[in-house]
Amino acid sequence: MHLQQSENRLIVQAPAKLNLSLRILARRPDGFHEIETVMVSIQHYDTLTFAPSSQVHIAFRFEDLTHHSLAAATHSSVDETAVVPQDHTNLVVRAALLLKEYANVNYGAEILLQKRIPAAAGLAGGSSDAAATLAALNQLWNLRLTLQELSQLASQLGSDIPFFLCGKPMAVCRGRGEIIEPVELQEKLWFVVAKPPAGLSTALVYRHCQPTQESPSIAPLLSSLANGDQISAAHALHNGLQAAAVELCPAIRQLESTFANLDVIAHQMSGSGTAYFGWCRSEAAAQTAAQQLTHLGLAQVFVACSGL
Repeated sequence: MHLQQSENRLIVQAPAKLNLSLRILARRPDGFHEIETVMVSIQHYDTLTFAPSSQVHIAFRFEDLTHHSLAAATHSSVDETAVVPQDHTNLVVRAALLLKEYANVNYGAEILLQKRIPAAAGLAGGSSDAAATLAALNQLWNLRLTLQELSQLASQLGSDIPFFLCGKPMAVCRGRGEIIEPVELQEKLWFVVAKPPAGLSTALVYRHCQPTQESPSIAPLLSSLANGDQISAAHALHNGLQAAAVELCPAIRQLESTFANLDVIAHQMSGSGTAYFGWCRSEAAAQTAAQQLTHLGLAQVFVACSGL
């Protein structure tokens, strides 16, 4: 996440994320699932602009991925304006109002949200936007809240949001996702990401998944990354939600088959889907894979590396 001051405005770049490993361990009494996941932020951003105002108000701009990705992107048939809430239920508005209530202030903000991260994709665009809102308004309103306070507010809004506040591009997230253990990333990782026209509800995918304590450990993935062995790390990819998502959305199975024929080290779905990614040896390999995927016209396609 990058915050930039411009006169009396704050401009924030809110990154997407990928799940390199996602273990679904058990159903919890509170209705959530106990998980253990390795998340990495990637340099594919929504942009939020904040300016002082008497009330909280948000405006939206949905931008063509073609102009903002490292590789040419296809046009999706998804109507992002229909998928992304544009009222008080949007996570950005909810984050602003929660912060306002917690700090007991009468401040407001004019917020412009430029959406580039596909919705209903398992890329956590909404969660990243909410984290950006908490961090930006904390600064804009001069609240001086601690990271711990912001993270506690974030966990009330969504399980992925605290990750984007940790200040590291990679972390192990446990509990329902709100317990964050940052991990040092030794080198840049390159990915090609494809988002099919269909989207999936996170809650729906979780309802259909099968929790298990027997899922692969994250230890080989983390140790391989620590040793700079991306090949071994990529072969330790795991997503405990993928089987359920494939049954709900056949387009994911089609992408799985397509990625198997690309020059990627390994591939899998991100989060609850429907975005699918390939881990690539280099930027050049990712660009080549993106060109092949774009030619097939199955999905929105972009290339991104790890980082905030």
